[in-house]
Amino acid sequence: MLVEPKFKENDIVTIALPGGQEVLGKLVKEDVTNIVIGRPLTIAFSQQGVTFQAFTVTGASEGEVTINRHHIVAMMKTNDDTAQSYRAATSGLVVPETTGLIT
Repeated sequence: MLVEPKFKENDIVTIALPGGQEVLGKLVKEDVTNIVIGRPLTIAFSQQGVTFQAFTVTGASEGEVTINRHHIVAMMKTNDDTAQSYRAATSGLVVPETTGLIT
């Protein structure tokens, strides 16, 4: 039986870990044992609202992280609004909400 991959390279994915922490990042690759995501971030709540923070305090958050599948509760495609905010936070580019000509 041929199983099609659920996610594609460069998809923004959310990974739920056993402690309740959610990690989101750009899917680099996955195999039977591990999932690799680039620019891993987590969600933080502040007085100004929801924001992103580094996945680890001392790790190189602009790099890649490998997560063993045994430590994953769930993995899903990140919702569109959060994925757009993630792209803006990690690339410095802001994607307009509507498309069309500016007049």
